[in-house]
Amino acid sequence: MDKIRTLIVDDEYQARKGLRALLAVEPDIEVIGECGNGLQAIDETAPAEPLQRFFIKTGGEVHFTPVDEVDWLEADGYCTRIHAGKKAHLLRGNLGSFEARLDPKKFTRINRSAIINLNRVQSLKNWFHGECLVVLPNGIELKVSEGRRRQLEYLLERLV
Repeated sequence: MDKIRTLIVDDEYQARKGLRALLAVEPDIEVIGECGNGLQAIDETAPAEPLQRFFIKTGGEVHFTPVDEVDWLEADGYCTRIHAGKKAHLLRGNLGSFEARLDPKKFTRINRSAIINLNRVQSLKNWFHGECLVVLPNGIELKVSEGRRRQLEYLLERLV
């Protein structure tokens, strides 16, 4: 039987140490590392093989859009709309399924229904109640929820 690969995440060293000791005696658990916060955990759990391009069928034609050319992804019911420049394509699959396959160092969710390409962010504008707007190259402004603003700022600082 395969072991459950486990990453311990807690901001207190003693708590991580205690969890490691508790898990060490469990035969089905393999501790693969420790992180002091959630942002470090994101770095540790980046997918080994992130999505390289989108396979898009339009009419009778098939197009390939490299992931780096995507500005943002938008939830649209049980589908996801991929925005790349002036084009938008509707693909099957919910936003979460695409999020799981995108590199979290390049893409991040900014609210319940949008994921952005961090390299496409032109600026951030303050908004109401701790929220802000992301401004993309084509002038599109997307709302960042208050709970995701800090993570977004952290990821953008790391790009510089």
